[in-house]
Amino acid sequence: MNNEPYREFDVREFADYKQDTNRNKGVANIWANKKIRHRAEYMQARVEKLRELYEKCEPECVYRWELPEGETDGRKAYKVETIVGDDISPFDLPNFEELMPDEVDYVERYIE
Repeated sequence: MNNEPYREFDVREFADYKQDTNRNKGVANIWANKKIRHRAEYMQARVEKLRELYEKCEPECVYRWELPEGETDGRKAYKVETIVGDDISPFDLPNFEELMPDEVDYVERYIE
């Protein structure tokens, strides 16, 4: 361990510290806004594509009512869902990445 005593932050050093942090303040914000904008458009495109894929991959379901054992009152019946066919998620598709939009297409719009 270091045997030096704890050195508190001196108020006179604060001006030097603050001066260094403001050096590129405006430049960084311009690029950050462009990055956020393209990222938001890319994520929105992914969401729309996923909605479309979920609609295509939605399995067919059959519903029936069942009574609990020993019951005769129909008000106590519960609905049972039976899936007909394959229940597959869009994330399980073999070509999932090819179906999704490419981020490079959205980055190129903001590169000047």
